[in-house]
Amino acid sequence: MRTLWTTAALGLMLTACKGEGGLEGLGIAEPAKVEQKQTEVMGKIARATSSEIQLENHPQPVKVDSSTQVTLDGRTASADQIRPGTQVRVSIRTEAGETRATRIEAKTD
Repeated sequence: MRTLWTTAALGLMLTACKGEGGLEGLGIAEPAKVEQKQTEVMGKIARATSSEIQLENHPQPVKVDSSTQVTLDGRTASADQIRPGTQVRVSIRTEAGETRATRIEAKTD
């Protein structure tokens, strides 16, 4: 119950300060906005491990983590199962200077 009242009071304070400088009117700095850029790259794998891939036509290695969706010929796979020379389509998110794969679709055709 105490949390509910605290949340409600904070909401009222923020609403009241909207016309008076928002959070800065309360002496609270706005959180820094981190630019996110989502792109899609196609190319061939130069090398692949469980933690990153390198494309022949992309100069920067792309990080891979547990949230990266990886498919090989339409089936769920891991990045380290993709062999060099395999054609891929990679959805990449660049955030705070770090390039991370959100999805990798590989085809051995």
